[in-house]
Amino acid sequence: MMTLVDDIYLPGPNEPIGVLSWGKSPELTDKDLAAAVARIGGLRIPNYGQAYLLAADTLLRSAREARTLDHHGLPIFFLQRHAAELIIKAPLQLGLEIQTFQDRLGKPGPTLSADLRKRADSCHDLKPLLAESNSSALAPDSRACASLVLSALPRC
Repeated sequence: MMTLVDDIYLPGPNEPIGVLSWGKSPELTDKDLAAAVARIGGLRIPNYGQAYLLAADTLLRSAREARTLDHHGLPIFFLQRHAAELIIKAPLQLGLEIQTFQDRLGKPGPTLSADLRKRADSCHDLKPLLAESNSSALAPDSRACASLVLSALPRC
């Protein structure tokens, strides 16, 4: 029988949806709040794009309430922009990850360029990134995408 190292908790009712994949115990939540500790990692895998969107939204709401939007506008903009970059890069990185696994399984599929890998890892220009993620090679229809994933799996 498999045992897990840690107990698994669903996200709490006050936790934003989509930022962390799992929750933590109420006791640990209270302890972390008292010590100002943010616990990320292990089973609590973050979705970075959603985390940046949440931070931008939280700061925007706070700035509107405090009537300090002019003072917080620039950080809000950059949080939103970085979230957009991460969300745009996600399908590119997924395509590259699928290619890596196909290559490891000895079932090479469509080859994505080394230049694309570099752009997916380090490019910050949103326009070409968006064009790449919209290209037919990386955004196939759902049937083609499922076929690509299934072709990489070993046959039983």
